[in-house]
Amino acid sequence: MKVLTKYCRLVFNNKKVDAIDLEEAETMELTQELPLDILSKLCIALVYSKKHDFAFPLIETFLEYDVESFGDIYPDVAEAPVEKEFHQRAMPLLEALIKSQSFCLAAE
Repeated sequence: MKVLTKYCRLVFNNKKVDAIDLEEAETMELTQELPLDILSKLCIALVYSKKHDFAFPLIETFLEYDVESFGDIYPDVAEAPVEKEFHQRAMPLLEALIKSQSFCLAAE
């Protein structure tokens, strides 16, 4: 999380994460737009850090992107909520994959 804070200008409670314990964070702000693959890592880190109020709205933003272009990132993002027993939060991502042309096929 400290790397994301440092290089991606991620701010909690108007402070960098070094200055505040993540558990105490009440607000989060992305001060710059992140590439989707980096955003996916942030979402995963937030889920595992139990900051679900921050993670789940970010995860929902993945549905705004074309699954045919970015579907390879969807399983990684969906896996974190599934592992933490938030199956319903992962469903929209998994359903988008199932409905896609490129990612609905079984591996050969």
